[in-house]
Amino acid sequence: MRFEDAKGGEGLFMHAQKDMSTTVKDNQTTTVEKGNQTVTVEKGDRTVTVATGNETTDITQGSLTETIKVRRSTCANFIQVKAEGDAPGTQLYTATEQIKFVVGKSSITLNPDSIILQFSGSTSITLNAANIDAIAPLINLNKDKG
Repeated sequence: MRFEDAKGGEGLFMHAQKDMSTTVKDNQTTTVEKGNQTVTVEKGDRTVTVATGNETTDITQGSLTETIKVRRSTCANFIQVKAEGDAPGTQLYTATEQIKFVVGKSSITLNPDSIILQFSGSTSITLNAANIDAIAPLINLNKDKG
């Protein structure tokens, strides 16, 4: 551990040759009043565990950008995404191969050259540049709503 007290270069420097473990019996608060905070794991994994309670990220001014090279997985009983305030209310999902939404036995599949609506069993609608294919026990075209 090293302290620097020279004017303009004040700082606290900590170095652990091997492992470093910190235990706080009550609350811990870290405040960066001016500048940036960087956390770097050069090799290995990073895990954050909230055993009981919630985790909140609050960006009061600015944006959140995530770049994930391989895969992102989110698992929850309920996921809600919404634009609030003056936001335009638009969500953009981009993929080069496929985007698929599944609810029970129904799905919507977006491919580069087609859109497929699949319903329980063998009922489906496929749209592409050349045609629309509908497969179902009964197909009603231009059915009167009245």
